Amino acid sequence: MESVRGFLERYLEELYRIHQRGDPREESYYPALKTLVEELGRELGHPRVEVTVLPKKTEAGNPDFRVWDGKGKIVGYVEAKTPGTGLERVAQSEQLRRYRETFDNVVLTDFLHFVLFREGVEVARAELADAVALTLGHVPPPKDVEGTAELFARFFDYRLPERLGPKALAGRLARLTRFLRDQVIEEELRQGRESPLYGFFETFKEVLVADLDERKFADLFAQTLSYGLFAARIRAGGEFNRRLAYDLIPHTLGVLRDVFKFISMADLPPHLE
Repeated sequence: MESVRGFLERYLEELYRIHQRGDPREESYYPALKTLVEELGRELGHPRVEVTVLPKKTEAGNPDFRVWDGKGKIVGYVEAKTPGTGLERVAQSEQLRRYRETFDNVVLTDFLHFVLFREGVEVARAELADAVALTLGHVPPPKDVEGTAELFARFFDYRLPERLGPKALAGRLARLTRFLRDQVIEEELRQGRESPLYGFFETFKEVLVADLDERKFADLFAQTLSYGLFAARIRAGGEFNRRLAYDLIPHTLGVLRDVFKFISMADLPPHLE
């Protein structure tokens, strides 16, 4: 626990230093939090944990941090707000509602307080310091070292169940499909003809549904992707990723194969990736 205390003390020192400059934005604190999460991962038995900080311009609705286990699997997400932001209010916002419905393992933080949500439900919280402490003349000491370590231990230990029942699987696919529609495909279509998806929109409109609009297309395309990935995954014997999906789509599903030729082989924009 002393190692964890040391990490937290250095983290608070860095937050204090950033705050004292007088001009920080939320993003100014990102590197400190990234370092802390990776250090805690190593200390808590997950030596290969890596954190991806998602730039604002490519977020497309994603949380600010994506945490990996170092073996190609996502552990969970972290959504950060400026120090002093009321997390109770944020937790009830439309943005967090989407995240809680879509992602099974999410930490909400203002860099000083941490709230862990598991499958949409709060399961743990911890407080390192009050935001007012950053305005004082000294670095605040960490308050709840044990609680913070315990919260992140639960976060890192999360694993998707190897088997889901039909109802749970259907619910999870539905949540992910809605997120894909609302936060990825619709965001991409706002770029108009510059979007690589716009050609699919025009083709679907010409060949499949004459009165198709962008909202209906986003819904149709999201369902197509979800069904295609599901169909490909159950045919895969072992490793699976989007680049393998095209080869696993049945040849009888011509339209689906055309979509997955793009998904599997194209260099996608970051938010589609």
